[in-house]
Amino acid sequence: MQVAATVAKNLTTAIRNRQIRFGVVAFGVALATAVLLRSLGVTSAIRYAVFLPILVGLHGIATGLTGVCGLSAAWGVRQTEDGTEPIVDRHEVSCVRRRGSFVFGSTVLTALGVTLSLVHG
Repeated sequence: MQVAATVAKNLTTAIRNRQIRFGVVAFGVALATAVLLRSLGVTSAIRYAVFLPILVGLHGIATGLTGVCGLSAAWGVRQTEDGTEPIVDRHEVSCVRRRGSFVFGSTVLTALGVTLSLVHG
């Protein structure tokens, strides 16, 4: 007997699509801001401010692609078109939290790398 492996997700398809669109726009605005600040000769200490918009954009893209929002996973809820609903199954909550932690952690590290390359590159 074969058992199909399911991947724990806490975002519906519509929410995932919305997250990707938002993430791409936010990331594009962050990149444009970084280029503008650099071309204006703003000091590198101030240019580090683009970290937050880059993080927001990458988080939107990552959550949309993986189907897991780390922040919702921490609360143990699923985002749907009608709002949030609790995830009842403890094993599923555990899986979603583990994946959410990985997605959020890797997003933070990626945003840090992008920010460093834009500020010092």
